[in-house]
Amino acid sequence: MIVVQNGSFIGYEGFARLKGIIFLKTSRALSPGEAANLGAARAKGDYFAFHEDDDFWHRDYLTETSQRIQECGDQLYASKLVMLAPDGTVIREKTIPGGKKQRSVFHSNPGFTGHNIVVSRSLFEKLGGFSHSIRSSQGRDFLVRSISCGVFATPINRAVAFKNSHPGPQVSDTFLPSNRQFFAAHWRKMTTAEMARSMSVLGKRHLFSYLGLPQDFVMRLRRSTK
Repeated sequence: MIVVQNGSFIGYEGFARLKGIIFLKTSRALSPGEAANLGAARAKGDYFAFHEDDDFWHRDYLTETSQRIQECGDQLYASKLVMLAPDGTVIREKTIPGGKKQRSVFHSNPGFTGHNIVVSRSLFEKLGGFSHSIRSSQGRDFLVRSISCGVFATPINRAVAFKNSHPGPQVSDTFLPSNRQFFAAHWRKMTTAEMARSMSVLGKRHLFSYLGLPQDFVMRLRRSTK
């Protein structure tokens, strides 16, 4: 296991004293993708799984993903993703579709983040790891680059990763600029329909920003009307 303290003020020095832990501390705050790349560069396994400190996995997550790797030996996997409100209630569940339906990643996130994937070393190195320039859409960016190489993610619905929403700064606070960067980086790979859908979604997010509404405004509205 490799722990990266990416310049944050939260102390994880205790990990450095644990047997079997490689502890890396950086002098500045890194994006989640940069921290993951740093850890992967020190890893020795054939597959990488990434965990963020403010989210968590179900206790059987690694068991289920390991079993799936043994069954099919694919290069990229994505678990079920459960998004939680600050009070712990479930906001939304996402199960990534199989095959070409994952091209919905061009206009929305089908349930693919750096936190709920397992990737082979060979594919990770071929793609050059996570992007350093796109801050909060790094999972989507990684999936697009993988699809462009002909590799779709294999769903593992038995494995579950939980993503917390909490007060205070989060990477998702850079959501809109990262979405603009994502579009600029990948619009050439889109079909006409995918580009139209992506521009529509981006326009809606710009409108929310202009009106001072949160980017998850529609999701919050749906929850309040249930």
